[in-house]
Amino acid sequence: MKPTAESELAHSPTLVASRDPLAGVDRLEAGARAGEYVVEGFLGAGAMGDVYAGRHPVIGKRVAIKVCKRELASEPEAAERFIREARAVNQIDHPNVIDVFGFGRLDDGRLYLIMDLVEGRSLRKVVQDGPLEVEAALDVLAQIADALDAAHARGVIHRDLKPDNVMLTDATPPKALVLDFGIAKLFTEGVVGNGTLTGKGTWIGTPGYMAPEQWAADGAGPASDRYALGVMAYELLSGVLPFQAATLPQMMEQHFRAPVPALSPLTLDPVLARAMAKSPEARFATARELVAALRAAAGGRRSPAAARPRALVPAAAGIAVLGLAIVGFVVIRSDSRSADHGSSDGDNPGGRANSADGFVRVQVITQPPNATVRRDDLLVGSSPATFEVRASTPLKIRISRPGYRPIERALTPGKDAVVREDLEAINTFEGVWAMPSGQLRAFHRVGDAVEVYKLETVTGEREFWRKLDLVDGARSEEVVFAITTELTDDRGEHDPSCQISHRIEYHFDPAADALDVRAERVETARQNGRCIVRTRLPGTPVALARADRAITDTRWTQPPVGRPLTPPVDDARAKKRALDQASKARAVRPPSQKLGNTKNLPAQVTKNPPAQQQQQQLPNLEPQGDSQQVSPQPIQRK
Repeated sequence: MKPTAESELAHSPTLVASRDPLAGVDRLEAGARAGEYVVEGFLGAGAMGDVYAGRHPVIGKRVAIKVCKRELASEPEAAERFIREARAVNQIDHPNVIDVFGFGRLDDGRLYLIMDLVEGRSLRKVVQDGPLEVEAALDVLAQIADALDAAHARGVIHRDLKPDNVMLTDATPPKALVLDFGIAKLFTEGVVGNGTLTGKGTWIGTPGYMAPEQWAADGAGPASDRYALGVMAYELLSGVLPFQAATLPQMMEQHFRAPVPALSPLTLDPVLARAMAKSPEARFATARELVAALRAAAGGRRSPAAARPRALVPAAAGIAVLGLAIVGFVVIRSDSRSADHGSSDGDNPGGRANSADGFVRVQVITQPPNATVRRDDLLVGSSPATFEVRASTPLKIRISRPGYRPIERALTPGKDAVVREDLEAINTFEGVWAMPSGQLRAFHRVGDAVEVYKLETVTGEREFWRKLDLVDGARSEEVVFAITTELTDDRGEHDPSCQISHRIEYHFDPAADALDVRAERVETARQNGRCIVRTRLPGTPVALARADRAITDTRWTQPPVGRPLTPPVDDARAKKRALDQASKARAVRPPSQKLGNTKNLPAQVTKNPPAQQQQQQLPNLEPQGDSQQVSPQPIQRK
């Protein structure tokens, strides 16, 4: 099967920020020496270095030799990270952890580790053939859980647990070995320096298996490993990862907010949902407890397949190390899977009434699909979803999907039943809204996304701004659409760790017809030359106002034509200037002219009283507009 972009991203490591352009140039040839051991051949390459098969020339012991990449050998932090793999593994000392028993430097300065060479196959190669039967999967998971709990008890976090880092020997039944603790974090104080060494990139791990807290710098803890074990359990039982996406922000969104999809056999779903809970505190306290809960949920019943499941059977002996398979195992499975997936026959899938064990099957189908289905407040998964309950048990089914009205149904199935629902989309948030600043935004729903536009007027031309995804809200009654964007901390403009993700959410209450926007606040700090996230705070709601609905209190405004828009800058100064001009006018009046008795003056002079005559002598100071001039009026005298 050709891998998709989503699967490639989910399985791609993010430990190293860049690829080595000289990969293969420094490869050791057969016959080269690493301490006491002689290289026999190249096996493969990992994130930190190349792996070779080797042999002790005297006693004949076969080993795996892991050689650090040349560009990492000159970096003290990377070298320390490589060395601590041996220290971390030696502290664990567990039969399900691969043994590292040698360490040294090649003549060219590169570091190397000597470890056991495992004859068998990686768990990645096994799961690529399809899902395992429940019993076989639980046997493998139990061994991995024992190794994890032993590591956590000694202060070691793996931080990159995945099927690639688990080997299965050719024994019957196969033995699981956890390896590649090269990016383990020692959280016991004083084990390795201050225990704060990290990788070069923003995150450390593999996207498909990373817990929400692991996406923040140095956020991994023991609960993160148990989250990864839950992801592996889902993958072993279904053959696919629970969360897949084409981009890293979308992958983060899945881990942070998406519910765990439904899985068959469905009795395991509540356990897997707890194993992959978004909050570390909500997960199982130990890895053994997780596997025990899976066993209890399976109830000791046979796998849904018709034939009794068989364990992993070795097909031929082989040699592989660090996830690099030579030859390995064949997984024996039944070809009959109709009972597992629940075939439908009208409204009675499987055609059963009361089943022999007293259970009936309920199938929930929605249009559109991928709605979240809960049974009595327990997460079932995404529709179409199927679960089993005892016959005639009262149920409350709740169906929800971002951007749609939730549905609740009560039923008491006495036989297999199908629940079909058409979901009603909520689009009443569409339209033009005004921010408190007066900026306008138009919202338009397109499928499961909301397009946002900028515009100058309510009816004006729209400019596309961004696209947001409909997501689950804290309250089922509200509609939430959000986007995760990156902002650069200017203290590390070219440092990938300083590209800090921020979340912006719009919350719409259909009942109140109210919309607000919330921008996440993120506190960052610089530590050891990198940006780390200290605190994330939810954004404060900022209310938007409808701008495209019927409004009665409106007003037209228009500036006056031909008249300045602003008054004189200084009214007092203008008045003083007018008084000065009036004083000068009086000073130039002929001394022989006296007003005296107004009865002896000509008619044209007596028409104006002295005050008016004085005003007539002043310039006309009133602004007259853009095309008029200010000029004094002539004084008429006899």
